[in-house]
Amino acid sequence: MALHTRLAGQIQIQRYLARGLAQLPYGVGASVAHVVGSDEGGGYEWRAAPSATPLVRGNTALELDDQGMITRLTTIYDSYQFSDAKYQALVLLGAEK
Repeated sequence: MALHTRLAGQIQIQRYLARGLAQLPYGVGASVAHVVGSDEGGGYEWRAAPSATPLVRGNTALELDDQGMITRLTTIYDSYQFSDAKYQALVLLGAEK
């Protein structure tokens, strides 16, 4: 995992995305490149937001419960391409206040 951050549960995922969508490489400005999935979940490959340069692409997987609600979100990308400051800012998004 890029930032070693695990999100489990609808509330935690919602809070994390609300805090970070504008900063995350798969957030504002990103686009979908490829989608796969089934009734149990799936994932997509994305093209990074322009603000995430030099990062180009990444992958996000979604696990669903019996009602089709997202219970886990896992994202992988080459975070080593970011400066230390950018990496640390993204890591801090995982902290609940």
